[in-house]
Parts: sequence; C-alpha cells; structure tokens
Amino acid sequence: IAELGSAQLTLAQDLGHCRVVEEDYLASVGRSLPVTSIIQVEDIKGRHHHHEVPGDGDIDFAAFFATCVEGGYRGYYSVELYNHAQVERIAKMLNLATKAELKELKRTLRKMEQELDKAKKAQAAEAKSKDK
Repeated sequence: IAELGSAQLTLAQDLGHCRVVEEDYLASVGRSLPVTSIIQVEDIKGRHHHHEVPGDGDIDFAAFFATCVEGGYRGYYSVELYNHAQVERIAKMLNLATKAELKELKRTLRKMEQELDKAKKAQAAEAKSKDK
C-alpha cells in the first residue's frame, strides 16, 4: 500500500484476526498503522476466531490503544460482532431492555475509554520526558 502511494488505498485492520494469527498481535497492528484507516475491534478468547464483546476475551485493550496512540493512529474504530447471542445482547443493551444490561454496556465502554486515556497520558509523559 505504501509503495503505491495513493491516499485512496488504505488498510482495514482486524484486531481479532491479528490476535488469532500473529505471534505478536500488537506489533502487527503497530507496523501497519501508517496505512490504516479503520480498525475492526472485537475481543478474542485464546486464539480461537470467535468474536467476543470487548472485555469478554483476552485482548489487552490498554496496550492496544497505547499502540494506536503511540503510532499516531487517527482513523476509525468499529466493533465487529457476528455471534448472534452477542448481537442480541448488544441490541438489548442499546434498546435499554434492562437496567442491568445497560449498566454492563456503560461499564465496558467506560473501561475502554479509561484505557485509551491512560495510553494518551503515557504517550504525553513520554514525549515530555524526551523533550527534556
């Protein structure tokens, strides 16, 4: 993609796929950030290609967001689910089916937001220490 030098051609990364097939999934994500415009996000348990709701698997989201921040990524993120039970679960949460489900969704989103904030602060601190 970089060799073609076209802004019209970018990469859509899939975090779960990287987790399943790459030995170091975070390094794989990081290497391709310069040509990435969107990252599909889902969680994965072990190395089995079964999409989980973020927070239900083994992906280190704090490290993932830190990798994205450190790599200067400014593209989009999308949550990718295909397990029907999960889709129904998210749909119920979004439709406010129960307060407990809504609370669970908010907790998961808050945790992801906190991890992104930590990664940004770490990057800022590192940049500040390099300036000294």
